[in-house]
Amino acid sequence: MKILVVAETLDDGIDPVSLELLTAARTVAETTDEVVAIAFAETSSTPAESLGSADRLICVEGANTDTLTPEAIQSHVLEILECETPELVLVAYSAMGLDLASWLAARAEMGLTAYVNALEHEEGGKIVAHSQLYGGKMLARTELALPNVLSITPGNFPEAPRTAAEKVEAFEPKPLENCQIQLKSLQSPELEGVNLTTSDRILCIGRGISDENGVEQARQLATLLSADLAGSRPVVDGGLLEKRRQVGKSGQKVKPKLYIALGVSGAPEHLEGMAGSEKIVAVNTDPDAPIFNVAHYSVNCDLFDFMQALGDRLEESPAETG
Repeated sequence: MKILVVAETLDDGIDPVSLELLTAARTVAETTDEVVAIAFAETSSTPAESLGSADRLICVEGANTDTLTPEAIQSHVLEILECETPELVLVAYSAMGLDLASWLAARAEMGLTAYVNALEHEEGGKIVAHSQLYGGKMLARTELALPNVLSITPGNFPEAPRTAAEKVEAFEPKPLENCQIQLKSLQSPELEGVNLTTSDRILCIGRGISDENGVEQARQLATLLSADLAGSRPVVDGGLLEKRRQVGKSGQKVKPKLYIALGVSGAPEHLEGMAGSEKIVAVNTDPDAPIFNVAHYSVNCDLFDFMQALGDRLEESPAETG
């Protein structure tokens, strides 16, 4: 079996989700199977020094990652797929992956399995994918019919080691014709103030915080914990916290030593941003909240009761910093 992994690059190298995809591929690859990675970069660039967990690395040369459109990525990946004919194609559930996965499955006449957070082999050689649906409220088990495109939710597989690729091939794609979209430039917002990606402790509030009074109580608790205050998307969309404090797919990806989630349900988009935290404490009144699936400590109670009890304890014995 051949497994194709579509890697994603950043300005300073490879996106960590690409290393997670390689681990996912190795989860189901037999010793005789081949894992092939695709990177939109030159053969001499950083991806070649990071994607050595693949048996082969194909670099799409001449592709300017700053101005690559979804249309260009789709065309280039399809061209490689037609040459490689893999049984599995792994794509990240990301901004790029959302444009690529379903389009590629339809054009290549492959199956599509989305929101995948676990893979395993079963007796008889069956490959089974586990997915979270409806914001994590439903768990799906899918026996894959090959060939298949898998959309992998980030944060569920450990990163593969960053090693140099031994077999690197250059690929020159065909010129694109009749392009409908041309990307001229990218402008990233400046996140001034708190930088959650460097925080050791984060107190994150979710929809259950209700209003500004709840936010203020959480802010006081964060101070007692020597933690940075963060929020899920509903809190930010509701105007209770500024955008720079959002954790998740459309916010910041964090890996603190301690992550306390208050009233956060745990939708896949949020888990993507914090599942790699060293210690996760989740507080929710819903015993079936998906956040409990990744939490190291689960507290099934009212978040305000929890904040009051923890705040009283911290005032008696203040938290140590560092």
